[in-house]
Amino acid sequence: NTLTKEKEKKENKKKDEDLLKEQEQQDTEKKQDKTTQEKNEPKRSFIRVYLKSIITLICILISPIVLAFLLSSAALKPAVYNALSSNFNRGLVLPHMVPDIQYYFDKTLRHHHDPKKDLGIDFETISFPSEEEGINLRGWYIKSKKHETHTGCRTLLLNHGAFIDRRAMVVHVKYLHEAGYNILMYDMRDHGISDGYTRGTSLGVREHADVLYGVNYVLNTLNPDQTEIAVFGSSNGAVSSLMAGILHSNITTIVAENPFSNRRVQLYEAIEMAIRDGKWGDENLSDSTIGTIISIATNLVPNWFLSFVAYIVEYRMGGLNVPQLDEMITNIDPKKRIFLIHGDYDAMVPMHHTIRLQALAGDEVATTWIVKTGRHSELIHVNPALYQSKVLSFLNKNFPTKCMNKKN
Repeated sequence: NTLTKEKEKKENKKKDEDLLKEQEQQDTEKKQDKTTQEKNEPKRSFIRVYLKSIITLICILISPIVLAFLLSSAALKPAVYNALSSNFNRGLVLPHMVPDIQYYFDKTLRHHHDPKKDLGIDFETISFPSEEEGINLRGWYIKSKKHETHTGCRTLLLNHGAFIDRRAMVVHVKYLHEAGYNILMYDMRDHGISDGYTRGTSLGVREHADVLYGVNYVLNTLNPDQTEIAVFGSSNGAVSSLMAGILHSNITTIVAENPFSNRRVQLYEAIEMAIRDGKWGDENLSDSTIGTIISIATNLVPNWFLSFVAYIVEYRMGGLNVPQLDEMITNIDPKKRIFLIHGDYDAMVPMHHTIRLQALAGDEVATTWIVKTGRHSELIHVNPALYQSKVLSFLNKNFPTKCMNKKN
């Protein structure tokens, strides 16, 4: 027993010594690892800082692009636009969350139905194809009030603005109809009940082609004896009318209400107004504590970012390779005549756009009327009689109806 105990004692001692050596070896290895880590730490720190800088830079570069695309989507198809509904309100959804905007669209469209219901004027429902893109544009054709007793009455086109439809131009039907004109009014692509690809507005990039198609439809189908034509548009419809008028030799007379001269400039101004001032045209959307805070914060947004957003919007519209109106108008045929109308209270499209177009077109081609206290696309409501008188005076001088009594 004594020998066994001594043997166990020696074995335990040896185990303790081995454990001690193993512990010392581990401590030594840890010290060596720590020393190695300390030597490599500067290199690792540099790599971490370098990677972090790269990731930060990527985020800085990508964030404006992502935000710009989100904002551009709102510019192309704002809350009032919805080209997916199947009824006549396609292209327009009244935004109940913003009473002031709802009031504007209520006033513009909701109480307009069609020429028969609103004015007692008969019309034909028509559609005509785009000549290249395989879409149909739908609208109304209204014959002259004198069509039963006269022949040869000429036709003009009415072109509505962005995010609304042909009903916005019903306000111009009665006095033009009574003056003896035939009228073609229609929904531009992606608006109203015309075909499209739910891309929203393009500020004339695509819509001016719709005016060209409408003109050809009149000259080739509705009134083939007519060789000249007048076009009348408001806002985006005015820009589209001007662009088409510059390109189409048969368009001789243009009435353009509150047009913009350059879509990139217009986009920048609209985005700046919406982001920094919290406004949609004349309406203030930031009359709340949260809105005020957002407005203050967004005033810190740099100008280059607003320009970048405007660029992205125009890119998505397909407009980078399409000339601006202020570039095109310098090449207009001097025989054509333009009547520019703008309101000095227009907060949606500032008046300086029309003043620039007048200067570029020249006094021989263009005539400008500034409506005092006139707001965007509401100019006829300031003084209806004066507005109608000025428009008809311009048309009678440059695009008379040419109605001839059938008895003769």
